[in-house]
Amino acid sequence: MSCSQRQMAIERCVAEGARPPATAAAPATLPEPEPQTSVITLEHTEHHDSTLYRLEKGCYLQFSPGPSLLGRKVFLYTNYVVTDGDESKNGEAEFVRNQYYGLEWRRGSGGSGDWGGAGEGAAGAAGDEALGCGVLVTDTDLYCELRLQRAGSFHYYFVYDSAQSCGRVSRRESSVGPQGSGWFQVSPTLRVGGGEVVPLDGVMCQTVLAKCLGPLSRWEATLQVAHDAGYNMIHFTPVQELGASNSSYSIANQLRLNPAFGADASFADVENLVTKMRTDWKCLLQLNLVRFAPR
Repeated sequence: MSCSQRQMAIERCVAEGARPPATAAAPATLPEPEPQTSVITLEHTEHHDSTLYRLEKGCYLQFSPGPSLLGRKVFLYTNYVVTDGDESKNGEAEFVRNQYYGLEWRRGSGGSGDWGGAGEGAAGAAGDEALGCGVLVTDTDLYCELRLQRAGSFHYYFVYDSAQSCGRVSRRESSVGPQGSGWFQVSPTLRVGGGEVVPLDGVMCQTVLAKCLGPLSRWEATLQVAHDAGYNMIHFTPVQELGASNSSYSIANQLRLNPAFGADASFADVENLVTKMRTDWKCLLQLNLVRFAPR
C-alpha cells in the first residue's frame, strides 16, 4: 500500500470515528391486552355451590342462559356490589354479604362462549340491546355482565318470578326459591415494594410463632433467615399479650403488645419492621386476628 493510500485510510477512519453513534430505535409499544371475558351458563335447577369459578380483577364475567331456560322469565341476582354510576367505583362501595342486586339482561354477541373463554367485547357493546332485569328467554344470545374490580367470594342466584326491578334487593323474591345458584371468586392483587405484583401461585409462605421470636430487637436478624431461604410471605401468629395458657391464640389483651418482645417495644416498632420487610425485602405479611371476648 502506498503512502497516499495509507493516508486516505487513516483520514477515513478518523472521519468515521467522529460520526455520532447511531440512535437505537425505540422499542415498539405493545398494545394493552384486552380484558378476558368468562361465561357462566345458567341451567334449570343447577346449583354450583361446590364449583369454584376463579377470576382475575379487571376481567368481565358474563352469565348466559342455557337451553333449559328457554320459555322462562329469568331474574338474576348477585351480592357483588353493583353501582348505578361508574363501574370503576364498584371496588370502593361497601360490601354487604346479604345485600343482592338485580342484573340487567342484554342481547348481543357478547353472551356466547364457554367458561374461561375469551369473549368478543367489553360490557354493554354499542350494538347490544338492554332488556331490563327480567327477561323471557327465547334464545341463548342473552347475557348479564359484570366488570370485576373487587376481590372476594361472591354469590349469585336466579329465579323465574320477581316483583323487583333492577337494583338493590334484600331478600329472594321467588316463592319457590332460587332455581339455580353458585359462587365465583375474584383473586386479589398482591403487591410489594414499589408496587411489584406477586402472583398467587408464586407465594412461598412460612409461619412464625411470634411468641418464640424473643425481644423485638432480634426479630430482623431472625426473620432474615427466612428471607434468604426464598420465602416471600411471613405469617405471624398474634403479637398481642397472651393469656395464662401462653397459647399463641389465647389473647389476654388486644390492645397491648406481648411483654416478651421487650418493655419498650410498641406496635409502632412492629409496624416499622414489617414496613421494611414489605418494601426492602419485597415480602408479604400476614397476621392472625383473634376475637377477644372478655368475661
